[in-house]
Amino acid sequence: MKIFLPVLLAALLGVERASSLMCFSCLNQKSNLYCLKPTICSDQDNYCVTVSASAGIGECQASDRAFLPWPSP
Repeated sequence: MKIFLPVLLAALLGVERASSLMCFSCLNQKSNLYCLKPTICSDQDNYCVTVSASAGIGECQASDRAFLPWPSP
């Protein structure tokens, strides 16, 4: 039992920390339905952001969406 705890502690300290944030990302999609590609974020990323832009004149419409991990300032 005395050897078990130091071995367990050494094993836990040697394990790489896991990133808990995962975003779904895409570029140039007109709908969220097609933004299902999982992206594992880096340790500096704290949240995901959705960027969406659209413009149009009359019947002509254009739309662009991006779902990306965003680092904190």
